[in-house]
Amino acid sequence: MLTEIPSTSNHTGDIRRRWFNDATVDLFLWQGKTDEILGFQFCYNKYNQERMISWFADSGYQHCHVDNGEVSPKRNMSPILLANTTPYNHNLVYRFCASAINIDSKITDSVAQHLHHFLELSTS
Repeated sequence: MLTEIPSTSNHTGDIRRRWFNDATVDLFLWQGKTDEILGFQFCYNKYNQERMISWFADSGYQHCHVDNGEVSPKRNMSPILLANTTPYNHNLVYRFCASAINIDSKITDSVAQHLHHFLELSTS
């Protein structure tokens, strides 16, 4: 189940950044002064071809593959995001909701709604 990492650093006073983590998924969340959600990144399949879906109010949706940068045991490069053409995982909204039961329902509902909307967009 997702739990918040309390030591997430915040670099700007107007935007609060939060990080929720469990063994298979991460949720990064950006909130404004009144706790409105400005954007999120939901990372899933962390140990098997990690993917990331993001939504930001000012730029919309993005679905990426995370290249972890590990090409050999002797050389580790920084992870990068690559455009993902792999079909969207239809169980993702359910998987997110199941792992987010300890998170404030306003956050869970908003992220789930955006994930569902992305699903609709990606299958039409």
